[in-house]
Amino acid sequence: MPHTRDRLRVDDMSLEQRIKLMEFSVDNAAVASFWIDEKGRVLYANQTACDMLGYSRAELLDMLVTDLYPNYSIRAWKPMREMIKLKGRLSVDQEHIRKDGSIIPVEINACYFEMDGTGYSFSFVKDISVRKRAEEAIKHSHDSMRNRVEQTGAQLQAESASRQKAEQELSQRQQALESVYAIATSFGTSLQTVYDSIGVGISNLLSVAVASIAHVKQDGVVYQSHFVHGKIIPSDDQLHTEEPFRRILHGRMPFQQSDGDYSTLIPNAAMLLKTFAGVPIPDASGEIAGILWIADTASRVFDEYEIHLIEIFSRYIAQELSRNEMEQLAERAKRMQMLGTITSGVAHEVRSPLNAIQTIADALAQEVAGNDDLTPYLDHIKSQVRRLSSIMQDLLDLGRPIKREEMIEIGAGNILTQAVQTWQSSTMYKKHRVNQHINAALRNRKLHVHPVKLQQSLFNLLENACDHSPVDSPLLFEADASGKECLIRIIDRGEGIRDGDSDKIFEPFFTTRKKGTGLGLAIVKNIIQVHRGEVTLANNEGGKGACATIRLPLTD
Repeated sequence: MPHTRDRLRVDDMSLEQRIKLMEFSVDNAAVASFWIDEKGRVLYANQTACDMLGYSRAELLDMLVTDLYPNYSIRAWKPMREMIKLKGRLSVDQEHIRKDGSIIPVEINACYFEMDGTGYSFSFVKDISVRKRAEEAIKHSHDSMRNRVEQTGAQLQAESASRQKAEQELSQRQQALESVYAIATSFGTSLQTVYDSIGVGISNLLSVAVASIAHVKQDGVVYQSHFVHGKIIPSDDQLHTEEPFRRILHGRMPFQQSDGDYSTLIPNAAMLLKTFAGVPIPDASGEIAGILWIADTASRVFDEYEIHLIEIFSRYIAQELSRNEMEQLAERAKRMQMLGTITSGVAHEVRSPLNAIQTIADALAQEVAGNDDLTPYLDHIKSQVRRLSSIMQDLLDLGRPIKREEMIEIGAGNILTQAVQTWQSSTMYKKHRVNQHINAALRNRKLHVHPVKLQQSLFNLLENACDHSPVDSPLLFEADASGKECLIRIIDRGEGIRDGDSDKIFEPFFTTRKKGTGLGLAIVKNIIQVHRGEVTLANNEGGKGACATIRLPLTD
């Protein structure tokens, strides 16, 4: 038979034996164990609890349970005790403070026991620092992964948006170039048609309410074309000097603003324009010839690429202006050449008869000397011969081309001062006084001119001013540097220009002078235009008389 022995079960042990067995088990358990009474006093702590917290058993038995928790009061312990009592068992993660002040995370499994009417709490407390670090590592890894996923998504979204923007920009650029090409290849396209077509193209390209083109005149701009909400509207001839235009003219670079009110820039526009963007239109010399600008009813900011698109159109306008100017110069040169040929032939044919008439008149004057009845007729013949000779000389001057090789670079201040002095010493209007104001800024500036022809144009303007001005009212001759231009003004105090004469002043054979040939101002205009300048004649503002203004490009 197999060997058997009696086995002593715990239930068969005496109470003393069982207590000793349980005490040994708890004392040597690998998990910290505590008995806590209703007042929160530590009644028991095993060796693992002492090792975990760094206290001796005697120290722990002299402590309250709240001493084991950081920032924990006995008032906070009571709800916890009631919860344990109510549920019987409770498992919770908490923190314990060690003797050295360090904090460790713990897992508490507590149960409630009541004996002889007194309640007790027994708990196993496990250090879960390793688990918490693992959980933290997992959380960090999860957060890192989530961030990488979000970053990747954001990067993909940004790349997609960037690709879409690049595709849009490419499409816009293609449309801009196609618009320019369509305008450039149109047969017989006028400059005004170019302006209107560009307004349509850029308005559709950038989806703006207004696209407009203006020419620079003196200190402001004059509109040439308006494209407003899908329609070309008539442009007014009024000079505009609003702030956005001044910014572009003075800064010589693009300007935009999205928080203003630009409704006044469009005549009779029944809409509120909040956004403005404009770029300068350069001429062949680099000066600003005009402004291409857009406006919208919504507040928006145009990015660098959109401004670049506007500049594509502005550069094309600059090329068209240059081409138009060259065509006008070529046409003018052709007309002048034809006129020179005609006038030279006419002058040759007329000069001989005039000389013959002059000779006969001189001979008759000697024959009838002392005959008072015939003397007035002879004087009239001589005066008419002189007048015809003057007209023929003016015709020759008007038709004779100015050779570029005869033009030289000369100091602006010197030639203007010399011109006025030479005129004063040779004119028949010696009773007229001329006040000179030639700015010192012109002393070191230079002009590329034909000196004799420039002096001739100034002489003609001075003679014209004297002929229309009272003797006791001095003329004013002003000259100054305005950017890259020489600005010359000859101001008189006469009766001014009559209504309806403004458009005919520079036409050949139009004159309001009693003894004028009608060619003097036409000669002036021809000379100044050959010098790539501009001459105008207008009434003075706020006073009598007129002002002749010459603008010539400075070479430095």
